[in-house]
Amino acid sequence: MPECRTLPVNDEPWKTILQVARRLDDAPRHLGIHPCGTVISARPLTHLVPLERATKGIVVTQYDMNAIEALGLIKMDLLGQRGLTTMALGAGQH
Repeated sequence: MPECRTLPVNDEPWKTILQVARRLDDAPRHLGIHPCGTVISARPLTHLVPLERATKGIVVTQYDMNAIEALGLIKMDLLGQRGLTTMALGAGQH
């Protein structure tokens, strides 16, 4: 924004405000559950990741997909694709 070009960003309180804003920039804005994300492990997940019971009663991991993959666990997205079903039905009719 042009009107911000002359802000004294090296003076307080702007300096502190910008430092805090930079730290918050990569913070999660909200927590969500991937409805089809599935984590697969040879060992019980209770030994590997923090788990919690979500509002709808299912057990979910508190780690995001990047942390799950960094642990070497398998993360799969099991999505139902109506379009693939439609294409398969259409292909079988020819």
